[in-house]
Amino acid sequence: MAFGTPVIGAAVGAIPELVNENTGVLALPGDVHALAVAMIDLLHDTTRLTGLGLAARKRVVARFD
Repeated sequence: MAFGTPVIGAAVGAIPELVNENTGVLALPGDVHALAVAMIDLLHDTTRLTGLGLAARKRVVARFD
């Protein structure tokens, strides 16, 4: 996130506290299909990819030093 990259991962542990619909895409643990779909969707939607990345960087910079 600090590099301006959106997160695509599983909603486990404390990850959902940092990653939300504005900074990335989370799937249920073990849902490999949902993760694959999220990756493909973002690769095809560069506007959303860029927006999520910018929001991810902003969020991590604001919350961590």
